[in-house]
Amino acid sequence: MAAGNRLHRTAWCGTIMTMPRLYVVIRHHDGTEEVRELPPGRLVIGRESGSWLSPLDPALSRRHAALLVDGDRVTLECLPSRNGTFLNGTRVEGRLSLAPEDEIRAGRTVMRLRAGVPEPEGRRHHATVELPPGSVAVRPVGISKAFTELLERAEKVAPSELAILIVGESGTGKELLARHIHACSHRHAGPFQVLNCPALPPTLVESELFGVEAGVATGVSSRPGLLEQADAGTILLDEVGDLPPEVQAKLLRFLQELTVTRVGGRKAIRVDARVLAATNQDPDAAIASGSFRSDLYYRLAGVTLALPPLRQRREDVLPLADWFMARFAPGKRLSPGAVEILQRYDYPGNVRELEMIVRRSAFLANGAVIEAAEVVLPEVERPVVGDDATREAGRLLRAVVTGEADFWNDVHRPFVARELPRAVLKRLVAQAWDESGGSVKRLASYLHVEDRYRKLLDFLRNNRLMPGDPDRLA
Repeated sequence: MAAGNRLHRTAWCGTIMTMPRLYVVIRHHDGTEEVRELPPGRLVIGRESGSWLSPLDPALSRRHAALLVDGDRVTLECLPSRNGTFLNGTRVEGRLSLAPEDEIRAGRTVMRLRAGVPEPEGRRHHATVELPPGSVAVRPVGISKAFTELLERAEKVAPSELAILIVGESGTGKELLARHIHACSHRHAGPFQVLNCPALPPTLVESELFGVEAGVATGVSSRPGLLEQADAGTILLDEVGDLPPEVQAKLLRFLQELTVTRVGGRKAIRVDARVLAATNQDPDAAIASGSFRSDLYYRLAGVTLALPPLRQRREDVLPLADWFMARFAPGKRLSPGAVEILQRYDYPGNVRELEMIVRRSAFLANGAVIEAAEVVLPEVERPVVGDDATREAGRLLRAVVTGEADFWNDVHRPFVARELPRAVLKRLVAQAWDESGGSVKRLASYLHVEDRYRKLLDFLRNNRLMPGDPDRLA
């Protein structure tokens, strides 16, 4: 055993000492990623059938290593293997206590240990399922109770032929959930088609969905629609409430008869396609307004799955951020301060917005660790403008300069938490530039943050508050 690894390390410390839910972010040898929660007991990692983690990794031994999970402690047990087990880049042997952020490499499979927020009832859920052989590896990421209960329900109805309506705000992952349902069904080897209903003009939706026959118009050749292309598979009607009324009527006939008639055609073609639908609208309100046929709704909603917005399942923010980091910025990681900012943000754009924040912040970060000052949130601010913003900025700056307030706690932290409007921050920094003489070092001294000069510089650059930025005083 390496000397550095003989040191005892406390497994969980600080603010996460209250029995956090434990999980690992797994990056497989083929580049795919997943998140798995750690149930109590001895979890064997290896190619042997029946192992807790048994990836098709050619560099992995039959019984390569094991994780021993006992309450809030996790121990790595290194088993005899031809390629060895590595902890944070160092080959190790025997048993070692693990801590959050530890990285384990077994063969070509890499696992990073994480701790999440505990559930009220202490329930533990598995974030993924075993998919049928040959299925597309679609693995929705999430460990919150709300998400895992929804995922369990989706997986329960996936093998059936029930129509499923997925309801949720934009960006919550409705299409990914639909792909997961398809992958868990007996249709997994068949095609998966998607019709983005609002993306097409009303005149084209019908031909895209049902196909066209040759001769319907000059130069038009015969082609099948997405329903025919989904034969023996699944079709997702994304934002189904935006379908034109005449197409809703024709879709209802398909659900009743399981046949399609192409535009300009007379022949009824039998199609074996399972229909999934998704909407970001309130179905009851859409029915009441007349934009969504009630009879079509009842046909589509054999089972309704409501995806909660990300702000209602904050436990999923960190696993999702880890997944995006592994996919788009391998080799980089989030600092504790960056994690805190991501967990406090409300995500009006949901998972899609989190993805863009992580990707943008990783791209702009200077080093391998993304610091809090390098997290770039969208610029959506409260309507504080003009004289009110100027007065608030002047008051806050005076408090910082005189030592009554701290720049990091009373300016930086409220801004990244979206509690301090950008208009106030711009005026505060502009005034501080003028009063300090226009140099970043003088500015740092003026704000009493000389010891964190680099952090201040990153914060100013990432938020376009440096001299010469076109919108610095906008």
